[in-house]
Amino acid sequence: MKNFFFKLYCCVGILLTSNLMAQNSSYDLLNPSMKQIASPESEQNWIKFKTSAKINPETIFEDHKVAFELSAFDKMVVNKTFVDDIGFTHRNYQQYFKGILIDGESINVHTNKNGETYAATGRILKGINVEITPKITAQQAIEIALKYVNAKEYMWQNTFWENELKKKNNDPKATYYPSPTLVIKEKRNYNQGLGIFNLVYRMDIASSSPHYSQRIFVDAHSGEIIDKYPLESN
Repeated sequence: MKNFFFKLYCCVGILLTSNLMAQNSSYDLLNPSMKQIASPESEQNWIKFKTSAKINPETIFEDHKVAFELSAFDKMVVNKTFVDDIGFTHRNYQQYFKGILIDGESINVHTNKNGETYAATGRILKGINVEITPKITAQQAIEIALKYVNAKEYMWQNTFWENELKKKNNDPKATYYPSPTLVIKEKRNYNQGLGIFNLVYRMDIASSSPHYSQRIFVDAHSGEIIDKYPLESN
């Protein structure tokens, strides 16, 4: 019985030590400026702030630019603010590089009901280096996307669906015709690895035959389709 408890004690100790080492290892990856404001239990994409840091949620990325490793070309912009049922405020920031939105990445800054900013969760892309002047036009990107989709009929070609959209949005100019937006996207090709940044045209293509909606990303330099995923139909 004593051997059993000794082994159990050892196992628990190993687990606790492993967890502590994992936490310390993750914390050790943070830069010195971040360690000045972050508690030891912080991780790369989950920062718990020291109470003494007194973080201002509205100027956090200007006040602590070095800690978040933002370059002179990076800017964090509030996308939306949400107050939950217990009075905590959550600000969602999106990252821009040279004025171009970084697609699919954001960071949330959390403030409790006492006005104390206690955490930041999410991901900021670092080391971005991409030419922001497109080599193909938005219309060329649309043509590339349509050739790829190759639908029999698109939603904007169907009068019924176009009229339904105008009614739904209460906007006589509303249309399903693609409206490309220039964004920067991290290429998700795991054979080449992450950290490959592309200037792309992001657009939504909705077809009525077959009935399907998807978001497509066309490289604004090469015309290559670098990513796509389905959208929920409504």
